[in-house]
Amino acid sequence: MKSARRCRDKPPVDSSERFSNSCAIVPMGASSMTGDGIQELMDDFSIPLSVRCTECGNELVRSFSFAFHPPLLCIELWQRLHLSDSVIQVDAGGLRRQYKLRGVIYFSGEHFTSRVISGNGMVWFHDGIFTGSSLVYESADISSIPIEGSILAMYIRC
Repeated sequence: MKSARRCRDKPPVDSSERFSNSCAIVPMGASSMTGDGIQELMDDFSIPLSVRCTECGNELVRSFSFAFHPPLLCIELWQRLHLSDSVIQVDAGGLRRQYKLRGVIYFSGEHFTSRVISGNGMVWFHDGIFTGSSLVYESADISSIPIEGSILAMYIRC
């Protein structure tokens, strides 16, 4: 990923971009605060800064973008970000690529569980305490995945 400081809807205020090798996305911007979906976060991935624009006085943001399309995206679902997008579009290097939801991790009662979505959309449940090393088939409907207690969404590049 790369990032630059900018005033909203204006070019970057400084020419130095920062680069990161991480594919983990921690939603901290406006989309996560308003409870929007993951696609809205991808379309406007920025966080507010404590400094103001010297030209207009508006709050500056650090705007993030992808330098290339990573094979895997892990998106933390804390705050109020909704897990409503089973497919998202990500821009990088002038190209827009599709990513599909392939896993969700949950945390509740001091215990982690997960759901795995196969390539054909089948949903499988895993809970090491109750299912051991096995997955339990749940549904062929990806929209049936519960969001309560979800903490991480994993997307795979198509």
